[in-house]
Amino acid sequence: MSRFLLPVLLLATGLAAQDAPTARWRTTLTISDETDPRAAELGKVFGLATDGTGNIYAADIDNGFIVVFGPDGRFRGQVGRKGRGPGEFQAPSGIVIDAQQRLWVRDTERITRFSRDSRTGLLARYDTAYQQPLYADWYNARASRMHTSGDYLHTAPSAAVGAQKRVLRYGARGQVTDSLMVPRWPNETTGYARFQVSANTGRMLRGLDVPPFTAVPAWDVTPRGTILSTGGDRYEIRESDASGRTVRTITHAAAVVPIVAAERAESLAAMNRRLDSIPVPLNKVEGMSDDVRARRLPTHYPPIQSLFAAPDGTTWVRRWAGAGQRGTSVFDVFDANGRLVRTVILPAVVLDAPTPVLGARLIVAAVEDRETGGVRLMRFEP
Repeated sequence: MSRFLLPVLLLATGLAAQDAPTARWRTTLTISDETDPRAAELGKVFGLATDGTGNIYAADIDNGFIVVFGPDGRFRGQVGRKGRGPGEFQAPSGIVIDAQQRLWVRDTERITRFSRDSRTGLLARYDTAYQQPLYADWYNARASRMHTSGDYLHTAPSAAVGAQKRVLRYGARGQVTDSLMVPRWPNETTGYARFQVSANTGRMLRGLDVPPFTAVPAWDVTPRGTILSTGGDRYEIRESDASGRTVRTITHAAAVVPIVAAERAESLAAMNRRLDSIPVPLNKVEGMSDDVRARRLPTHYPPIQSLFAAPDGTTWVRRWAGAGQRGTSVFDVFDANGRLVRTVILPAVVLDAPTPVLGARLIVAAVEDRETGGVRLMRFEP
């Protein structure tokens, strides 16, 4: 059993439906190739963070460095460069800024920490690096987190197919001091189907194990060192401690929302195009659900789309936006005691990966351009 347990055992609770204010936030900044030439050069963004002066840090996994934009959206500089030396990266991702205003960057082989550079004011001065776990899931846009003690919480330790997800806790000297296991949910899937090409090779079909709009598990690690997780098929979130024990259950009564007809038709057409491109009969494809083979989609959105544990101790639960809220992102916000305190609606469909920066007065997220496939960075405020 881990020695990092909660100081006080939280009683499991179920929260009934309750009224909470709804706040519609506004867009206060958009960073794109139309606002700054350097934004046009961004590759895949695999991490977002903001520092205490309002700078926005974006981990560019393709180009191998961190791009920094100021509070006005203009390019301010970069952190690191492509390479294997101190302060250099192969594939930076999952960035996080701690309470001491230090930037932590996850990479293929190590975790690197930077502090503020006195000349530029950016978190670009190389401090130290910790050893990355072997065979880590480095191609992962999930943000790492910080414990209230200052320990680093590594959220992508294993790339092995079917391996139970876990979070590694690093102490002040870079040593792994604990391993937090993410609970498994009955509806957990592999995320892909596959078919055999030859005796020794196969082809993976990502996203064709279950149909679009199927409920999938989601999780995050809190600053308290606990795991929040949900199956997504009902409005229920479990908080478990380092020993794997459930210490609290958060529930909420949510209305059943029909999938917007146009959205459902578009997703069905996209799935059909992919199925029609498979060069073998569908009954030869492994890991594909009967619903996919039958080209059958759900009629209603799952209660939960995703969830995030914010640095201030709040929990942000993302709901699917229905017909009346199409083109928005809807979050229910629970306080550290598990009480629903507000619902936040953003005027854009933000991506769940990279993990958005979520706070009481500021949200920074990536938004995909449906026409070009490019990504814009957007800031939202009350």
